[in-house]
Amino acid sequence: MLTGSMLGADAALAHSAMQELMNELPLGVIQLDESHLLGRCNPIAQQLLESAVGIELLLTLDKMATRAAACGQLVETVMTAGPIGELRILLARSEGVSGFVAYVERSATARLRAEIQVLRALLEAVTVESSVTDAIQPGLESLAGTLTAGWVALFESDSDGLALRPLAHVGVPPEHRTYLLPHEISATSSAVGRAALTGAPVHLRVLSRGPFAAERALIGGEKFAGLALPVRGGDKMLGALFVCGPMGLLGEGEIRLVQGLADAVGALLQRARSDGAIKREQEARQTLMDNLPDAIVESGAQGTIVVAAGRVLAILGRSAADLLGAPIEELVAPADRIAFAARLRAASLDSAALGEFTIVHPNGAQVPVEVSLQRAAPSSDLSVRAVFRDVSQRKKLEADVAHAREISVQRERLALIGQLASAITHEINNPLAFVRSNIELLESLAPTQLSGPDAARGKMVVEALHDSLAGLDRVNAIISALKGMARKNTREVVEFDPSTPIHEAILIFERARHGSGHVQLTLPALPMVMGSSSGLAQVLLNLLDNALEANAGKGLISVQCAEEGSSVVIRVRDRGPGITPDVRAHLFEPYFTTKLPGTGMGLGLYLSRDILEASGGSIELESTTDETVFRVTLPLAK
Repeated sequence: MLTGSMLGADAALAHSAMQELMNELPLGVIQLDESHLLGRCNPIAQQLLESAVGIELLLTLDKMATRAAACGQLVETVMTAGPIGELRILLARSEGVSGFVAYVERSATARLRAEIQVLRALLEAVTVESSVTDAIQPGLESLAGTLTAGWVALFESDSDGLALRPLAHVGVPPEHRTYLLPHEISATSSAVGRAALTGAPVHLRVLSRGPFAAERALIGGEKFAGLALPVRGGDKMLGALFVCGPMGLLGEGEIRLVQGLADAVGALLQRARSDGAIKREQEARQTLMDNLPDAIVESGAQGTIVVAAGRVLAILGRSAADLLGAPIEELVAPADRIAFAARLRAASLDSAALGEFTIVHPNGAQVPVEVSLQRAAPSSDLSVRAVFRDVSQRKKLEADVAHAREISVQRERLALIGQLASAITHEINNPLAFVRSNIELLESLAPTQLSGPDAARGKMVVEALHDSLAGLDRVNAIISALKGMARKNTREVVEFDPSTPIHEAILIFERARHGSGHVQLTLPALPMVMGSSSGLAQVLLNLLDNALEANAGKGLISVQCAEEGSSVVIRVRDRGPGITPDVRAHLFEPYFTTKLPGTGMGLGLYLSRDILEASGGSIELESTTDETVFRVTLPLAK
């Protein structure tokens, strides 16, 4: 037997169950008393009453209650609710309780219109060339516009399939922005994480009661529902779509709408990834072509250029756009075009024809190139692929190697001359010794043998013999200087007294020139220096010879020596016409000479600088318009 207290408990339990059922219904439920005043309502109805259409909804319910009281039957109407769309309202008297009950749901017609609007936006996105974000955004905006106080977010999976990153979103309020952080793809991280992992939708009727901390943390979660749908592209999972809206407004129609959006978004993402992969491959190929060290052009069947890539501007002097349509023969200098045409005819599909030609840029610059020509189509047309390689550096290197080889040969010749000079002076010394001995004997016998009537003649003989001995002394001095230069290495860096090679160089110069040039020497006591004694003598001989030529084979040459700072400085000065600026620019270059053919090789100053710099010294030109001064510097010995 049931007691009153038990009946009261059952009634309370039934009332609680009824209230929970009302809260879970996917539509609004509103109770009015007999005076049409508002009573209880579930959360969806509460949100509608608190929205911008709340007052209009209460006025509509008051009119419907008056009609229901008068006719005693169910009253139905459709109310336009602005951004919400249309609301279908059913109102009738309550059974067993005084007052009225109203049921409010969004019109299916409104949802259908929303679907059409979203799909139209997506169709426009698919047909317009734009970024994937710009293409998807209109569809998200149309979907968000159909929700009351709702928002939409699209997440894209990374290349490893481990995380989701936000790609696009619409209407996310500031208090829900934390949801736009990356999500781990897992069954426990979030609704979008589970949807992306399992490929199945995840529907949360009340966010605050959901199994995921990410959704429970959203402010006001007891008023919102959520729907996460996987986004696929073919058989591949590309991401997830999350829709958040007031509870009850994510009904069957909204779910179908979101599913259609997710399918369309998946197609867009798949297309974007495919287009992106193709674009990246094209960019990689273009980058590879642009960074090639050569210029590559291809001519079509008519012999005009249809493709140009690589370093076309640097090598061919024109941009790729300017080259298109030009005859391929016009790339080379006019003087090379006959030979180039012959190479074109010799090209085949199987082998390339090689040749060296000159490219003339529009500004007149010339570039030597090596060209590889290979036919790109059967020999019946003029399709040819040509690879132009700049060989300027190679040519310069070859020239430098040739110069170095020639300089090496000249040095070997100088060394050989030094060895010959040493051998010759050694051979000369022996007969000179005999001659000196004989002259000294004659000089001693002359006074006794030529006396008396021959005394005057004897005196003349003695003077002649005395002059001969003086001449022999001069010859010995020259031979000693030559032997000193020959036996020393011009590359050997040692400590030496610069006065000795200075005297030797001047002595050899004056004797070799037979008095054609007079040297005025200023030579104070000098400290020891570092370098090559024979090298310094060779440098001074070259400078003295140049000075004599500048003086037209006569005149005074000044050699001034002094200690300046941490160096010994030797200045060789002539009174010639000076050196012009255009000659000065090339003065120390190998093989540059202003002498007549056959009188000089242009290596003197080049080798002089080489000899001095090897020991830390230098040679410089100090010149005015009426004289020339070369300044030789040697470092002091430490």
